[in-house]
Amino acid sequence: MTETQNTGRRTSIISGAVVGAIIIITGCIIGVMQYRSVIQSEQVETTEVLGLIQKNLQYALREINSVALLLATTINDDFEVVNFDSTASRLFEQYPTVNVLEIIQDNIVTHVYPLEGNERVVGYDLSNNPRVIEELFLAEERGSLYLSGPFMLVEQKLGVIGLLPIKQEGNKISAVAVILYFESLLEEAQINSFSDRYDFVLEKINPIDQSTELFLTDDESFDATTYSSIKIDEGNWTLYSKQKDQTTANNVLIIICALSVVMGVIVAVLSYKLFKKPFDLERSLQNRTEELYQSKESFRKYSELLNSVLQSPEYVYIYSIDQGFNYLAFNQSHKNYIQKHLGIEINEGTNVQQALNDDIKEKLLPLYKKAFKGAEFEEIVKTQEDRKTIKYWQYWFSPIKDKDGNVEGVTVFSVDITKRVIAEKSVEQSLKEKTTLLAEIHHRVKNNLAIVSGLLQLQKAEVDDKKLSAIFDQSINRIISIAMVHELMYNTKDLSSINVHEYLDKLIPAISATMQSKQQEVRFDIKVQDYRLNINQAIPLGLLLNELITNSFKYAFNGGAQNRIIIELTVEGDLVNVCYADNGRGFPEKVDFNTPKNLGLNLIHAQLQQLDACFDVDTHQKFELNFRFSSHEAGSHSNIES
Repeated sequence: MTETQNTGRRTSIISGAVVGAIIIITGCIIGVMQYRSVIQSEQVETTEVLGLIQKNLQYALREINSVALLLATTINDDFEVVNFDSTASRLFEQYPTVNVLEIIQDNIVTHVYPLEGNERVVGYDLSNNPRVIEELFLAEERGSLYLSGPFMLVEQKLGVIGLLPIKQEGNKISAVAVILYFESLLEEAQINSFSDRYDFVLEKINPIDQSTELFLTDDESFDATTYSSIKIDEGNWTLYSKQKDQTTANNVLIIICALSVVMGVIVAVLSYKLFKKPFDLERSLQNRTEELYQSKESFRKYSELLNSVLQSPEYVYIYSIDQGFNYLAFNQSHKNYIQKHLGIEINEGTNVQQALNDDIKEKLLPLYKKAFKGAEFEEIVKTQEDRKTIKYWQYWFSPIKDKDGNVEGVTVFSVDITKRVIAEKSVEQSLKEKTTLLAEIHHRVKNNLAIVSGLLQLQKAEVDDKKLSAIFDQSINRIISIAMVHELMYNTKDLSSINVHEYLDKLIPAISATMQSKQQEVRFDIKVQDYRLNINQAIPLGLLLNELITNSFKYAFNGGAQNRIIIELTVEGDLVNVCYADNGRGFPEKVDFNTPKNLGLNLIHAQLQQLDACFDVDTHQKFELNFRFSSHEAGSHSNIES
C-alpha cells in the first residue's frame, strides 16, 4: 500500500468519525433540551405543592400561636391560673386541630385539658425530658412561640408541642403548651393528600446533640440535594419533597441519546466507506478526472442515503435552507409534517416559502433574515395552522458558515410545545383563581374579626367593673389592628402588602377613640412615610403600636392638658425606622422594660421579636422606644426571608 493510499485511508476514517460525532452531538443536544423541559415542568409542579403545604403549615402555626396567646390569659399577674377549664374548652371548640392544652409552672405540668385520658400527664416533671427542657429554654430565648418535637409524648403518641414562655426563674420556666398529634399536623398541612405522588421528608435538628432527625421516611441514605425544600423556622424544621416517579425525563434523554449513537455509528461507517476511495496516482490525468467525477456522483448518492438514515424523533423537525430560501436538507419528520398539514411535497431545492401558509410565512421570514445576518438564537412562535388549529413552536436558528465566516445558509430545529404552553396558561389561570379566593378570604377574615369586635363591645356594655372594661378595650383594639390589615389587603391589587401610612391613619384614631376621656386628652404627632409592608410585618407593627398607645394612656399621663404621643416612621433602603415617644412620667424604678412581667410588655417584646427588630428604649421621666427592622418582600402568607 502506497503512502498516498495510507493518507487517503486515514482521511476517510477521520471524516467518518467527525460526521458520526456531529450526528451524536446533535442528537444529545436535542435530548438534553427535552430532558430540561421535562425536569422544569416537574420542578414547577413540586414548587407549587410545597407552596400550598407551606401556606397550610403557616396557617396551622398561626392557630397554635393564637391558642397559646389566648391560653396565656388564664395566668394572672401573680402567675395564678384562673378559668383554665372554661378557657381551654372554648379554645377546643374554636380550634378543632388542637389535641391537648397544658399549663407548665416551674417545669411541672399543673393543668391539662382534656383531663380524660391524660391523667398521668398532670404533675409530670419536664426535667425528666432533657429534650423538652432544652427547647423550652430556646422558646424563652426567642421570647415567642417555639414548636418542640416531633417526639413521643407521655400519652405514647407522636406529637409536637407549641411552647410559649411566661416567665423564667433560674432553671425553672413557666409556660403554656399547645399539643398537636403529628398525624393532625400532617392532615392540617395536607401532606397526606400528596403522599401518593410525592415523597416527603421532615428534618429536625436535635437541640441537645445537634444531630439530624428524619421523619416521614425510613430511607437512611436520604440525599437532600435531590429534593426541593421549605424552611419552618418556628420549629427549626425543614420539609423536603420530590416526585416519586422521575423516570420520564431520564427515559427521554436515554432514548434520544441512544438513537443518536446508533445513527452516528451508521453514518460514520457509511462516511468511512464513502471517503475510503483509494487514490490511484499511477493513473493518467484523464482517468483521475473520471475517478473524481465518479467519486462526486458516489458522494451525492451516499448523501441521499445519509438523509434517509438520519431520522430524528417524530416531534423534532430539522431542516436547512440557503440564502435563496431553498431547501438544502431536511429530516423525514419535517417532510411528513409539511405533507400532512400543508399538503405540499418538498424536495431539495424547493423554496421554503412555497411550503408555508401566509401566517407562518409572515412570522418566520423575519427570523430567517435575522439568522442570515449571522445571529444564532431561539424563538417561540405562535402559528395558525388552519381556522381551528393554533400551534406554539420553539425554534432554534443556527447559521451555516463557510471557512471564511460567510453565512451560506441556516439550519433550523423546531419542537411543537403547544401542550406545554397550554399547561402553563392553565397554571396562570389557576393562580388568578387563587388570588381571587385569597381576596375573599381576607374579606371574610376582616368581617369575622369585626363580628368578634362587636360581640366584645356588647359584652363590655354589660360590665360595670372599670378594670374589666379596660381589658375589653385592649382586646377590641388588638382585634381592630389585625382586622384593618385584612381590610387593606383585599383592597390592594397584589394582595401581598399594605400602605403603612394609610394603615396607621386608620388604626391610631380607632385606638385613641376607645382610650380618650374628658379628664385626659392626648394629642398625637404622626409623621409616617408612604411605604408598603407585607402582612407578616404589618400585623406585628399594628399590635405593637396598639400596646404602646394603650400603655401610654393607662400609665404615662397625670391628667394634664399637654399630653402628647409622637409616632414617626422613616425608611432607608429596606430598613424601616420607627420612633414612638410620649411626654409622660416614665417607668417606676421597680419596673424594667427589658424584663416584662405582664401581658402588655410580653406582647410588645413578642412583636419586636417577630419583626426581628433591634431597639433601644429610654423610660426616665418619659417613654421613648426606637426600633429598626428590615422590610421583606415575601408574599402575604409567607414567612420566607427575603
